Amino acid sequence: MDIRQVTGYLVVAIIAVLATLAAKSLLIDKKLLLDTTQPRARNEMTIEYAVNADETNLEITAPDLDNCTNQGVKSGCFRIKKKNTGLVKYEFNANDDWVLKQFTICEGETKITTSCNTDLTLDEKLEFFIMDDNTGQTVLLTPSNGVVDLTQLPAGEALRTFYLFDHNTIKRNYFYNIQACNDVIKKCLTLDPPVENKGIPN
Repeated sequence: MDIRQVTGYLVVAIIAVLATLAAKSLLIDKKLLLDTTQPRARNEMTIEYAVNADETNLEITAPDLDNCTNQGVKSGCFRIKKKNTGLVKYEFNANDDWVLKQFTICEGETKITTSCNTDLTLDEKLEFFIMDDNTGQTVLLTPSNGVVDLTQLPAGEALRTFYLFDHNTIKRNYFYNIQACNDVIKKCLTLDPPVENKGIPN
């Protein structure tokens, strides 16, 4: 056996070892992913927003999130990583004349007007829940048209904080829309950033 043959055998052996290690790593990763005895890791964030000075727009005041990759940089956009769930706290800063009316979420990459152009599927509806606190004391389900009535939360028309729980099981893009209205000046404003769910890999 000459040096070339020895070298060839060594290269093959090294490749085989690396392939075995990679396969074991994937199996371990998948085993952890499929472990239903523990909850998945969670991405948590707080998005603060307010009525601007001349009362023409809702605007993000903190933080300046720009971690979406496919839909451009936009404040209020957020991305939930693969395998993780998401918990987003929304905090509204405005005088008492402004009332939070609805939260709408729709599949796709088109901004929302009033409701989804296409109804959400059952699986898409089950991706998102609106809650009054981070323990889910009160949970509002997402209907087919994507429109959740925020006044149904315990604080009603005095609501300033609510939570969105994102199961993130499907790799898909969405847009969400928060609507606040002022009956004194007869005006409604909306905030409409995108969402990127990276889902659970197969």
